[in-house]
Amino acid sequence: MNRNLMSIIVLALAISQAEAALPTTDLAGCQAFAKTFDNTCGKDGSGNPEPVANYKSWDAGDKASMSCTGDIRCPGGSGSSTYTSGSPCTFERALCVSCRDDGGVVKIKVQTNSLPNHCFTSKVNNAAA
Repeated sequence: MNRNLMSIIVLALAISQAEAALPTTDLAGCQAFAKTFDNTCGKDGSGNPEPVANYKSWDAGDKASMSCTGDIRCPGGSGSSTYTSGSPCTFERALCVSCRDDGGVVKIKVQTNSLPNHCFTSKVNNAAA
């Protein structure tokens, strides 16, 4: 199968799965969907994630600390190293999925520093926020 066609099929499946996961297209439905993510940002009075004003300078409260062990390439590092429980690879991850009503159009916002909520092994490059 043509590689471009395969990419289009994969993208179409991902979009259809995301659309199927949305309960409704109103603000409440969007907020319910946003709450399903492992958000690190603050919450409003109703428990809905609030967007970060400046995602390039996340507050400490808008991040979660990760600690990993093993022979890995730690984010922000330079090359592979072996990390132990006494000297783990640590990094800060950030994710905020929030919703807003913009003049009757419900919009979803995704803000992230691109680091995951789990330990991982990269064999090529060190990840960076």
